[in-house]
Amino acid sequence: MNSYSKYIPNCITILRFLTLPFLVYFIYKNDRSLFSWLFFAALLSDIADGLIARIFRLQSEFGAKLDSWADLLLFFVGIAGILIFEPDFFYEYRIWITIVLILYFGEMFYSLWKFKTISSFHTYASRVAAYCIGILFMSLFWFGIFSPIVYVSFFVSCFAYAEEILILRVLEELRSNVRGLYWIQKEKRKI
Repeated sequence: MNSYSKYIPNCITILRFLTLPFLVYFIYKNDRSLFSWLFFAALLSDIADGLIARIFRLQSEFGAKLDSWADLLLFFVGIAGILIFEPDFFYEYRIWITIVLILYFGEMFYSLWKFKTISSFHTYASRVAAYCIGILFMSLFWFGIFSPIVYVSFFVSCFAYAEEILILRVLEELRSNVRGLYWIQKEKRKI
């Protein structure tokens, strides 16, 4: 690998940032089709940057933080897209959505309060939750509501965000790319 290869995951993440104004524009123009396809591409880029970084051992603190910020902004745009293109879904599942958002933002604010920055744990559970949420968003935009996907996504997301809150509680020092609470407890037992 040449010296520029180490920047590939971060370049993919930056491309995800660059999709955000276009996604907002497609929401504004009420163009569901272009929004959903670009949103899908952004979700795929989220998978790609993480896989490339892990497979080729190109992970970095900067890359993890950059990815977390891109995920946060994409999450907001996805929620806005659902509000505009699928308001019935939002109304029907408002209690579940509220629970997930409370846990999501609770983890974020707890991290900001305790460590003065957002976390970028990328736990196994949070990765599975991101995939589930991505599948939920895309199935919703392309096919409509399918309850099993909805409930699996909500359950996995609640588990992942609750685990991250517990991880924040346990950690003395913030770090990126934590596999999960089990592994942190295992490390503490060894010490």
